[in-house]
Amino acid sequence: MPKRPLGKHLTEADRAIITQLLKEGRSLRYIAGQIGCAPSTITREIKNHAERRTPRTCGCIHFMDCEKRNACHPAYNCKKLCRSCNAAKARCQDFVQAYCDEAIANHTGVCNFCSKRSRCNYIRYIYNPDKAQEEALESLKNNRKGRNISEEHIDRIDRIVSPLIKHPGKKIHCLQKDSVC
Repeated sequence: MPKRPLGKHLTEADRAIITQLLKEGRSLRYIAGQIGCAPSTITREIKNHAERRTPRTCGCIHFMDCEKRNACHPAYNCKKLCRSCNAAKARCQDFVQAYCDEAIANHTGVCNFCSKRSRCNYIRYIYNPDKAQEEALESLKNNRKGRNISEEHIDRIDRIVSPLIKHPGKKIHCLQKDSVC
């Protein structure tokens, strides 16, 4: 595929291709080659727009063997097993987050390719092209709006900068109180 011109944003069609190739389990380098951009562009796209999904289960590597109780609220004498309590995750001293071996081996950082992703008990990241397109367009709109600056602030900057332009050689004072740049 021909090389994409520098500075050209990913399109909705590009994002659909990324999703399809992620489902096929293709590498980031292969995806980048198909779209005609750098692998780092694909990496940033996935990193910036992949949605984190947390399982309802404990997510600890000790999940199957753990018989601990009362880690969530020691003062309340909780009878519930910690592995079935979301509050215990933050307080259990033996909690170690479990990660999917397939997702780690895939190197894409997302679980779009996995057939078990709907019933997975691990933290997973899913790349959704529609959501990515929406976020990208919103980011472009926000970047084009400009600064949200008040008239008083503009006048203050003008009072500081204008005399310095007319009389070069004076020290420039920062906009913060009592500081010198």
